[in-house]
Amino acid sequence: YMTEPSGNLARWSAVACGRNQKTVREYLENNYSPDANEEDTLKMAVRSLLEVVDQGARNIEVVQLRTGKPARFVTEEELEKVVKEVEDEREREESKNKP
Repeated sequence: YMTEPSGNLARWSAVACGRNQKTVREYLENNYSPDANEEDTLKMAVRSLLEVVDQGARNIEVVQLRTGKPARFVTEEELEKVVKEVEDEREREESKNKP
């Protein structure tokens, strides 16, 4: 859920707040899958943040919210690993698309 300053309440399956939230939210809306597992959703969240953030994991904070479990901050080490995976995937996709 997200509460706007006006008091409006909205329910989201994937949401971002803060600077550049519109770009990140649009990415999430286009790429979110309700059937994705935790690893896939973390990777999707990192991909969406890398759309608007420079310097990889150093400027990213992620909190996982799961039903029936406490909120968990993803460690910097975990984020660095996921960022590397995402960047490697991007490089492979770009090399496939080059003639």
